[in-house]
Amino acid sequence: MKLLEKILLPIDFSESTDLQVDNIIPIAKIYESEVIILALLPEDAKIKSVFNLIKESVTTKINQINQKLNAENIKTSEPSIVYGEPVENVLKTARVHNVNVIILPSHLCNHNKEKLGVYTEKIIRRAEKPVWVIKKGKKIDNLNILCPIDFSSASERALNNAIILTRIFKAKLSIISVFTPIRSLSIWIEADLEDENKKSKDEYIGRVNEFISKQKLNDLNYSLDIIDGDPVEEILNYTEKNDIDLLIMGTTGRNSIGKALIGSVTQEVVRHVNCSFITTKSIDIINLKLDNEIKSIETHVEIAKKMEESGLYEEAITQYETCLKINSMHIPAHYSIAKLYKKINKIDKANYYEKLASDLMDRIWDRKIEDEIKKFYTK
Repeated sequence: MKLLEKILLPIDFSESTDLQVDNIIPIAKIYESEVIILALLPEDAKIKSVFNLIKESVTTKINQINQKLNAENIKTSEPSIVYGEPVENVLKTARVHNVNVIILPSHLCNHNKEKLGVYTEKIIRRAEKPVWVIKKGKKIDNLNILCPIDFSSASERALNNAIILTRIFKAKLSIISVFTPIRSLSIWIEADLEDENKKSKDEYIGRVNEFISKQKLNDLNYSLDIIDGDPVEEILNYTEKNDIDLLIMGTTGRNSIGKALIGSVTQEVVRHVNCSFITTKSIDIINLKLDNEIKSIETHVEIAKKMEESGLYEEAITQYETCLKINSMHIPAHYSIAKLYKKINKIDKANYYEKLASDLMDRIWDRKIEDEIKKFYTK
């Protein structure tokens, strides 16, 4: 099982393509992901007079990308070349290959002066898969990650993904929540505006703390800020002032007639933000579909280690428990389970597994001494 199995890389052969490839390398290397290259060409590239020339040039460029990825020991699938409207081609390929994430430039097949191209925005709006938009000049190592929260299920999913990526890249995570004070009251309402805002903010802070207490933030390098103001303005200001490299925001799912939606705050922020960003909707970046088949202890230990690195402590415990089903005397699995239970503050269970490991060590040591004594007396 791979936690991030497939990455879709739609390319338009602009200067952004090299940026996409450079940013995809560390992601794919960490999780041994397979990269699916999708070459997007305009419909008029099919014209007979230019078709062969364009195809030869495109094939050369795709081969160069393949070679660059393969040189980093990154697996690539057979590249696809498609013609016409890019949005449908990207969405269809993402569905067919069941990818974990789509990596896009900010201006896919559309190099206007806006901060977010029309095709990229349409893909964000319609994709069920997480979309990672790469902005020029933003690094992917030593990341500063920002995740705004508003108590919705969309923001909770975004935060879960932000936590995982923070652990993967050993990054710093900034969590912010924006409280919008009441600016004015109806003339028919008699109330102290300052007092009402204080009460509302106190309640808001309580909700933030309750929301955060449910997240897996153990051993994470993170900060939490509650800011007063307009959500769009404050999120954009925060990214600028704090040198944010990657913004992670949730989008809503679908409305009653099945149309894909994007929250108004998320939509405005991604249109204007200067840093790279990820939008998540109904699917997480990390895949937790596990094979039911019991494999070797080494395989389950490797999976458990990757899950632990991603902050998926309970899932890692399940993998170590599978090791114990294979060999109940596997001492490293006992100690690893104990360590993970400590991380999620289940001290009684941690102590239980530590004692099991200690008892096993004593039994092994006693048996070793017994064997040595037998050897001595049977010479």
